[in-house]
Amino acid sequence: MVFRDFSIADPSLVAYLLFAGGLIGLLAVWAVFARGPDEFLPNRMALLGAAFLFLTSPHYPWYFAFLCALCVRTPHPALLAMTPGCLTLYLPRPPGCLTWTEPYAVTYVLPLVIWIGMEIWRAFGVARTNICHQGNRSLKL
Repeated sequence: MVFRDFSIADPSLVAYLLFAGGLIGLLAVWAVFARGPDEFLPNRMALLGAAFLFLTSPHYPWYFAFLCALCVRTPHPALLAMTPGCLTLYLPRPPGCLTWTEPYAVTYVLPLVIWIGMEIWRAFGVARTNICHQGNRSLKL
């Protein structure tokens, strides 16, 4: 498990399964029901796929090939960062240099930071666009 790589005690199997299943279930409900009736939002399916991969796989680099199919339909920067980021898991670890923390940070934390940053940017970008496009005139900022 990832917890061992960061010197964190492993949770009980039941606790981990409840957490992972609950999170995947919430993401699935959000991806399916928080949309319009004629809407298909592939970015939500990509997030669900990435979360499923992270929470259920044994973190072997070849599992990330699954994300390439999602990148075709949803070229989100976080997904694009996570796919080649898994190559850092192949790097040899010389004694006293890299620990498992750095490759896992590149593979998992960096895409998460990119995703959160993009969501914040999109939230403020949409709000800014709505303010500028009021009425019949369009302002450029």
